[in-house]
Amino acid sequence: MSVRTKALIIGGVAGAALGVAAAWLFMRSVEEEALAVEGAGEEAVVPRTIGVGQVVRLGISILGVLRQIVDLGRGE
Repeated sequence: MSVRTKALIIGGVAGAALGVAAAWLFMRSVEEEALAVEGAGEEAVVPRTIGVGQVVRLGISILGVLRQIVDLGRGE
């Protein structure tokens, strides 16, 4: 197995794990917010809408992380 293939597999697994962790943390915060409302049961948990500005800020942050990863490969 080549180094490129190993890097792609490790990156894919790490990305999937980070995605699952992010979704879990997001849903956990939504559930905690719903529990703060009196009488809210499991079926009452509905994620609130996410604004365009929040998505843009998140996208810019992700691009910043990707740029840092690219810089790691270039060396100093």
